[in-house]
Amino acid sequence: MQKLRLLFLFCVLCVACRKSSANSEALTRYAKIDATDSNSFIAFYAQGLKLSAKTQAAGKMRAYFLSAMLAPDLRNSCAAWDCIVSGMQALDAKQRSGLYGYALYHLADFATQQGNYAEAAALLTISTAVPPALERKTSLLRGRVLQLLQSPEVGAHFRKHAEKFTDAESLYFAAAALERAGDRQAALELGLRVLDKPEADSPFSLSGVLVRNILGQGIYTMENTTARIRLMEALRIAKDRASALKLFQSVLKQRLSNSDSLLFMHYGARLLIERNDFVSVKNIFTINAKDFLADGNDKPALDICERLLKKKQYALAEMLYAINPPSKARLQCQLRSAQRSGQVHSGVQKIAATYISDFDGESTLAERIYLRTCLPATKAATGSFSAACLEDLRQVTRGKPTGAAARYFLARHYDTAGEKDKAFELIKEIATGYADDFYFYRLIEKPLGLQKERAAGFRPGSSREDKLTDALLYADIGRARDISPVGALIDLEKDVHKVLQNLDELRQTALLLFAADSRDEARELMRGDEKANVYKNLIALGVAAGKSDIALFGVKQWIREKKLRPFLFEIPAGLRDLLYPTTYSAHVQKYAAENGIEVAEVYALIRQESQFFPGAISIAKAQGLMQLLPSTAKLVAVKLGMKKYDLLKAEDNIRLGIGFMRDIKDSYTADYVGLAIAYNAGPGRFTQWKKKYSADEDIFVEEIPFQETYQYVRVLLADRAKYRALLQSAAGK
Repeated sequence: MQKLRLLFLFCVLCVACRKSSANSEALTRYAKIDATDSNSFIAFYAQGLKLSAKTQAAGKMRAYFLSAMLAPDLRNSCAAWDCIVSGMQALDAKQRSGLYGYALYHLADFATQQGNYAEAAALLTISTAVPPALERKTSLLRGRVLQLLQSPEVGAHFRKHAEKFTDAESLYFAAAALERAGDRQAALELGLRVLDKPEADSPFSLSGVLVRNILGQGIYTMENTTARIRLMEALRIAKDRASALKLFQSVLKQRLSNSDSLLFMHYGARLLIERNDFVSVKNIFTINAKDFLADGNDKPALDICERLLKKKQYALAEMLYAINPPSKARLQCQLRSAQRSGQVHSGVQKIAATYISDFDGESTLAERIYLRTCLPATKAATGSFSAACLEDLRQVTRGKPTGAAARYFLARHYDTAGEKDKAFELIKEIATGYADDFYFYRLIEKPLGLQKERAAGFRPGSSREDKLTDALLYADIGRARDISPVGALIDLEKDVHKVLQNLDELRQTALLLFAADSRDEARELMRGDEKANVYKNLIALGVAAGKSDIALFGVKQWIREKKLRPFLFEIPAGLRDLLYPTTYSAHVQKYAAENGIEVAEVYALIRQESQFFPGAISIAKAQGLMQLLPSTAKLVAVKLGMKKYDLLKAEDNIRLGIGFMRDIKDSYTADYVGLAIAYNAGPGRFTQWKKKYSADEDIFVEEIPFQETYQYVRVLLADRAKYRALLQSAAGK
């Protein structure tokens, strides 16, 4: 069904492109291209991105060349730069593919890498219309090539570039080029402009070095105090800590405006923490702690809190972030400190209550810390829930997105105590107020005795509350399958269709890039728009390009941006299929059956690990759909007798990933909670925590010390329940 919907939407796209008078004739032809055709320009572009520059240079060059052609000439065997340049020059507008400009850029960049500067320059003189994002990159590359050719045009080129593009990277490269050309004053002015853009770490720090090199000792007497403070931070990042410290000391002696004092506290504290000078950190807070920790300065204040906690300076963080007067940053730092140090007590409970009530009713961290004070202590051999504490948390979270946990544990307590009416009220509260919370799905998969007792006698009406309560009592999500979809999501589905029917030139280019798996380049084209519109575009383009991960990301982020918490079947069917894909079902079903693993568990894990993107590679070098480390894959492959495999190939990754799931379950006697912990935090930590924490699985989950792993486990368990319901629904059960 999902494939049929995707195909239908793609057909809508093609028809719309043919009908739209706004689209050019060439772009209309691109919509007819089959992205799965291995001989299409899209496929050759994807190939060019993947081939190694070192070992497959000729193939990479040829792939990019063929990707520039609307109808790739497979007989063309260009393998020399003069042939490539003349071939690119000879392609007229009607022969060029929608990725011609991108192919041109990559060929010029590749020629530069190989030392063929004249050929790169020749390619960059070819005129073609490109989006602004690519125009900027092409202009930077042309400036670099001019430098390598020692052209006298370098200075003029970069002056023009800096007038048109004002991002940090553009300004820095222009400044560096002008300094080399001898125009130090112009370079200094551009370098100082970059210091106003601290969010771009690399050009920010490099510009700091450039300014230091131009001014020398003059940096310590610059009249512009704000620039001096920002330069201090830039040099800290550049690891010139000696100069940064001297700048710190020069500013410390001055009287500062309020904005400068806040900036100085932020960057100065970063420098001092890095030096482990915690006495001075304490002293710097005397400058303007009141405003630094006040509401409105949350991000810098929490940044310093986090840096102190990473250094395990819990006592110092708690002292500096004293809760009076209360502010979001002060309270959140106390909560983070309690979580990291494991010191959860009644005082922290009050902080959590204030934070939820007055500052952030969506904080799962505050809810969790409060909840921990209501549950038996870690390592306690015996113990029970504190019903009074849980009732207080229930009141604190009334009308808030948080609070499902308090209601769940209270329902458990009253169910065991035989107070069925109280437990039933809590079941109804969870059904109506928390229908997409982890604990709603916990009651589906681990129903209480009360649910079974009340199910047969419950006569649901047509209201949302009744349908969801009925689903909980029967522990069957499917009983609420006919619930009305959320209006905003119905509108989103309509809006996505409108986007598909009116793709402008920019979005059509992004579509081609997505189809060629050039996700970063495609997303560059979407930046600058409102977030909600960006996500609509991603949904539409993901569908049109047949990329599950792009559409999934778009739907998920749009729902999050709008702060919606819909029940599974309150999501319209088309969006639901995108949000919970069953892509690669043949491989999943085959290898799940071979290993005795539930299909729903595999889908839930893939959705969380890679969002169904087979080419995903993490910072830690985990690869593919199920995010396997090469070392892990190697061990599993030996057990499975796989002599050859490719982690970026869907079938191989799924086979090895499911094999790893089987190993974890067998080797560590792990259920799905244990598997999730082992997959995210490592099998060793699961073994360690299993010995240390509660035998009650619900309490055990709440005791997981890593917030990331805690959230990971909750998402996987909830998604497993959702996939079970969707698979049963698809099977007609």
